[in-house]
Amino acid sequence: MAIKFSDLKDQLKKIYSERFKPLSLEKKFLWIAVIVGAIVGLWILVAVNLSPQYVVLVSNLSEENAGYVAQKLGGLNIPYKAGENGTIYIPQSANVYEVRMKLATLGALGPSAGIKGYSLLQNGSLSSMGMTSFDRQVNFQIALAGELERSIDMINSIQYSKVFLSLPKYTYYVPGETQKPTASVLVVLKPSTVLSSEQVLGIMNLVAGAVGNMSVKDVKVVDQFSNVLSDQVNLSASAISGASKLKLQQSVEKYYVDKVKKMLYNVFGYGNVAIAANALLDWKKITQESKTYIPSNKGNSGVLISQQSENSSSSNGVPEGAVGSNSNIPPMYASTLPSSVVSSYSKTVNNYDVSQTYSQIVEDKSGEILKLTMTVFLNSSNVKHDVEIKSAVANAIGVPSSGVQIIPMAFDRSIEKNAEKAELKLKTQKRFETLLMYSLILSLLMTLALYYMFSKYKRKKKLRSIEERRRKIEEEVSKLAKKDGIPPEKQELLNLQSDAIKWVDENPNEVASIIKIWMSKD
Repeated sequence: MAIKFSDLKDQLKKIYSERFKPLSLEKKFLWIAVIVGAIVGLWILVAVNLSPQYVVLVSNLSEENAGYVAQKLGGLNIPYKAGENGTIYIPQSANVYEVRMKLATLGALGPSAGIKGYSLLQNGSLSSMGMTSFDRQVNFQIALAGELERSIDMINSIQYSKVFLSLPKYTYYVPGETQKPTASVLVVLKPSTVLSSEQVLGIMNLVAGAVGNMSVKDVKVVDQFSNVLSDQVNLSASAISGASKLKLQQSVEKYYVDKVKKMLYNVFGYGNVAIAANALLDWKKITQESKTYIPSNKGNSGVLISQQSENSSSSNGVPEGAVGSNSNIPPMYASTLPSSVVSSYSKTVNNYDVSQTYSQIVEDKSGEILKLTMTVFLNSSNVKHDVEIKSAVANAIGVPSSGVQIIPMAFDRSIEKNAEKAELKLKTQKRFETLLMYSLILSLLMTLALYYMFSKYKRKKKLRSIEERRRKIEEEVSKLAKKDGIPPEKQELLNLQSDAIKWVDENPNEVASIIKIWMSKD
């Protein structure tokens, strides 16, 4: 059934004349304020619901990375709003998680967003037409720096990094030694974080290992505060060896201290034992070499290297034939007389290798315990069986009893007592705050309960007064009804009274509101 505008208008006029007009001025202002506030609140609620709700997509980005993300959002046709500290907001209806996955696929998220690594070398970019060897080297240098930046950004303490490589120009025509490559790394640390020496050394090793022929000493690491972190790392072998020796000594001492503490805590109780150990480690490494030469024996036994033989002989032949030159004119005839051998010579030289024996003995005692001493403090001024305790500790750590010292002494517990007092004070303060909060809540609940009870009592009191008036009216009506010959004026009055009683029975709330209005006017 359609509602007519004229009926609605008449209904509003009726409400105004019957309900609003009889009210006092204060209550009129109150109702106007309530109606205006409801309209404004409804308008604000509708405006908030109709306006798009923006949620955080990414935050704490550098300006370069934030601009790169904004560029990708524009390509995806997603509206966004920029905030402080590299924060980007998108509408809630855009599904934040889906947008993040799309940006991650495009390489726009993370500290390395926008950094191109080996992707520069894909799709045949190094073999592009018109590129010189220098252009290819520059592209490779940019790609290598980008990959190193991505790797360094994985460290938790680093927000983002920048790698600068200085690689010598490669050519076939430069004779002699080429220039060594160098690198510089700028790291931007997260707030309230620092890099340890091991992390800085790891960055230097990472860069030096990725670039050929680069030494760790040629890598410089600098933070955003211009602190040269690489200078804090001592790369000398002696310093590294000393640090490792100190760590080994500390671990050995801690092992024996924990071992003895666990044993004595069961006897004297927790906190009643203090132990200090001193371990002296042996770092000697002795290498002994010996070489023995063995001469050959009479039988010339040995390894033959070479042999030389020499033979010679001589004879005593006498000249024969006629005297003069005719004997030299052919034909000549050889003498048939044999000549006699006077002497002969034979010599043999044998060269043998020198027989020798080589031996090397290495005695490495690195890390062996040379001496171990221990001092045990017991929380007591007088300890019985100190000799047995000393012997037990010595046997537990494997040293003679002279290396163990037992000192009974009363411990100073002032620090522990102060800590307990501070902890107790903190607990008391928290208990007081909790009690105060519950007291406030209880007071508020009691106030509301008392207000409700008072309102209920006041309402009952008004109802009793109305019932009392009704009873009096009924008594008067009954008295008049008993009389004979009631005049018409009184009969009309009785009818009005009966109608009033009936109205009170059917609408008690309206009657109470009218009485309130009468009382306020009075």
